Amino acid sequence: MRLLIDGNVILDVLQKREPHFEDSAKIWKLCETEQVQGYVSALTFANLVYVMRKELDPEQIEDVLKRLALIFRFTELAVSDMTNAAGMKWDDFEDALQAVTAERVHADYLITRNIKDFKKSKVTAFSPAEFLSRLSNQVLFSRLSSFVHFLFCFPVLSLHWYFMAHSCEILHSSTSFTVRSSLRRSWD
Repeated sequence: MRLLIDGNVILDVLQKREPHFEDSAKIWKLCETEQVQGYVSALTFANLVYVMRKELDPEQIEDVLKRLALIFRFTELAVSDMTNAAGMKWDDFEDALQAVTAERVHADYLITRNIKDFKKSKVTAFSPAEFLSRLSNQVLFSRLSSFVHFLFCFPVLSLHWYFMAHSCEILHSSTSFTVRSSLRRSWD
C-alpha cells in the first residue's frame, strides 16, 4: 500500500505536537517497518525546513533529510505537477500539488490532518487516526475472511487442528474456549 504523507504529519513527529504526535508516529512506524510505502514530496521537505528554520542549522537540516530518507521515499516535484495543480484551480496551490503528486506516485491514500482541503482530490485523504482505524478494521476483516475460507475449504478434522493451533490469535473470549473445548472432546 502506498501513502503520500503530508507535511503536517511529518511535523507532528518532528516537533512532538500534541495531541497528534502518537497517531502520526504510528504512520511513521508503518513506513519505517515497510508495512506501507510512505512517500514525501520534495516540496514537503522544503516546507518543513521553512517551518523549522529557527530550530535547525544547516547540519541539522542535512541530518533530518538523511533520517527521513531512511523512513520515507522522497519524490521529486515535476513541472507537470505544477501545471496539473494550477489547472485544478484549488484555493490552496500547495494542497493541489500534494494531490497531483499522490496521483503520480499511485498512492492509495493521502495522509493529512487537513482532510477538508483534499475533498476534490482523486486520491482519498485520511487523517492518521482515521487511516489507522481503517487499517485495523481491514486487518481484522482479512483475518476473519481467512478463517471463513478455512471453514469452507477444509475437512472438520482440519478445523479442530486450526482451532487448537490458532485459537489465541483469532478467538480470545471465554466463548471461544468453550467452542475449542467441545471440539476437543468430540475428537478425543
